[in-house]
Formats: sequence, structure tokens, C-alpha cells
Amino acid sequence: MFCFKNGKTRVAILGSCVSRDTMEYVPTDKWELNLYAARTKVVSQLSASLEVEESEILLDSQFQRRMVLNDLNKQSFVQLKEQKRDWCIIDYIDERFSLVKINNTFITKSGELVKSEWLKDKIFFETQYKKNPMGIWEIGGELLDKKLKEYMDKILRLYKRNKIILHKAYMVDRYVSKYCVWGGTLTKVL
Repeated sequence: MFCFKNGKTRVAILGSCVSRDTMEYVPTDKWELNLYAARTKVVSQLSASLEVEESEILLDSQFQRRMVLNDLNKQSFVQLKEQKRDWCIIDYIDERFSLVKINNTFITKSGELVKSEWLKDKIFFETQYKKNPMGIWEIGGELLDKKLKEYMDKILRLYKRNKIILHKAYMVDRYVSKYCVWGGTLTKVL
């Protein structure tokens, strides 16, 4: 995947557990994950912050609260600028989520956002990427290609191309290892 330097290699993941879990196979003395932004879509990360307080996110899990708050307050690029990391791993698996538009900003409609009840009593509408009459993907009247270019331009201002890993990930219903998930049950393979 990438070379480790002397000391710990600092890694940022803009993506999901699909990328995060691969790091479990690397000895912990070789790397450190100091930014993990999951449950957020590209268009959401490029939208304006909603300035939400953590106390407004009604979730028991600190991790889930942090991910929802990151998406609402658009903190990924702020955090990337604050601290230099050696590598940036990006996966787009969370692009499968719908978007919610509220106050002219897009947010990711993740399961955690819904469970948090943050949307309760708010005026919003749900949307997805759509193909326009010419067959080109767009969102909110803007071409998705334009949004992706804007996103990558922001990343390229922080990382050299050879320090960015685009992890091509797919949804699956089983995983091959010494443990497999079959029908939602973790089963050890003998």
C-alpha cells in the first residue's frame, strides 16, 4: 500500500471503515490515524457549516456523534490543514447515502444522522445525485464533475499526488478471512 518511515506514519482517512479496517493489518507501532472522517459525502464536505453543538447530537456513541458533527460542521478540510499527515486515504463508499438540503447547505443522510434526531423539527428536503437530460450527473443544478474537481483541488493543495491513495471500495455481503459474516452473524471459518 505505502511505505512506512522511521517512527509512526501519520494517516488521514476521508472515507469509511472499509479503509480504516485495512489498517488493522499494520502493526500499531508503524502508523497513527490522526484524522478519520466517515459518514460524509463529497458534496456535503464542500457545503457551508451549520455550526452545530455536540450537545445537539443525541447519540450514545462518542464516535458516531463526532462523525455526524464533522459532517454538519464541515470540519474535514479544517482538520487536514491543522495538522500535516504523511498519507491521505480516500474512499467514496459513503457516496451511497442520500443528501439532505437544509439552509442552502447539503448534509449526509447517514443512519447516524437519522438516529441522532437532529433533523427533527427542521425544514429540509432529501435529494440524490441525478442524471440531467444530457446524461451527466448533477446535484442541486451543479455538475457532479465540477464538485469532484473542487474536492480534489482542495486535497491537492494539502498533499502531493503520490501521497494520496484512492481506495476503490465496493459494498459486499460477505468477507473472506478467518472470520466471515453470514446473514449478519459472525462465524469463524475452520
